[in-house]
Amino acid sequence: MSHSLTLFANKASGSEESKQLGLLWQEQVPSEYQGNTFFFEPGEHFDSLLLRALKDCQQNNSVLVVAGGDGTVSGVINKIAGTEQPFAVLPQGTFNFFARNNGIPLDPVAALKFALSAHPVPIDLAYLNDRPFIVNVGLGLYPKVIAARESHQQHTGRSSLTAILSGVWTLLSERHISRAYLEYNGQQQRLLTPLLMINHNHEQLQQLDPRFNTDLENLTVLRMSPISWIELLKLLANGLTGNLLDEENIECFHVDELKVDMRRSRIPIALDGELMQMRPPLRFSIRQGHIHCLLNGNVL
Repeated sequence: MSHSLTLFANKASGSEESKQLGLLWQEQVPSEYQGNTFFFEPGEHFDSLLLRALKDCQQNNSVLVVAGGDGTVSGVINKIAGTEQPFAVLPQGTFNFFARNNGIPLDPVAALKFALSAHPVPIDLAYLNDRPFIVNVGLGLYPKVIAARESHQQHTGRSSLTAILSGVWTLLSERHISRAYLEYNGQQQRLLTPLLMINHNHEQLQQLDPRFNTDLENLTVLRMSPISWIELLKLLANGLTGNLLDEENIECFHVDELKVDMRRSRIPIALDGELMQMRPPLRFSIRQGHIHCLLNGNVL
């Protein structure tokens, strides 16, 4: 290591793990590499504290160490994408798809030691318009699934099981069909779909079905056909058992660029789990080497 480390941490991620993060930082990071620490709670001003942490990195020539889940990592990347600011990740979320996708250890001690021995590596980054994403963007029913998950987890806590069950319940209780216009790979397509997902994360696709053959130079598009209740139950069973590719009501294809248009003033979306609305059309692309993450470190 030739740089100090500045810690930017989500206290809410990882429950008990996050409570021990300050002590872990003092114990595992050599004093000559310990920079300043910035902790934020849910409801606090994420952007303002992140800007302070990034200013600290610039002043001290530091690497930003992001402790949190995919939502926290995505929020940070939204600010540093396209810059030379290097960062590392200490996974503390529910799924940690970004960390899994890039070979970052999930154990906090191993992740810290990995960061201390790693070097910045440029990574290609997926974009929706000018907003980067690290896992996926969902339209149609998908934003409702995320909203239900967040609501349920406020009462039951953050867990993979809660996320799955709330998603299943939403799909079974909601009926929503969208008319979309797609342009990709030199062709145009009009379709009706209750759910459209654009993915740039191999690990999440592997969770849905280990047979997914993904190329991270491209985007993977999943489209659900309008289906009956019985067909939906079969689809959910295939998804939960990791056999989604057996499902005839799911279309999967790969694109380097994608344009999605709908006849409405704003389109509700879920981008890396964050709910928002965007004006159409939606343009998806990949930009090469747009972030610099500490990778290729020593794994315990």
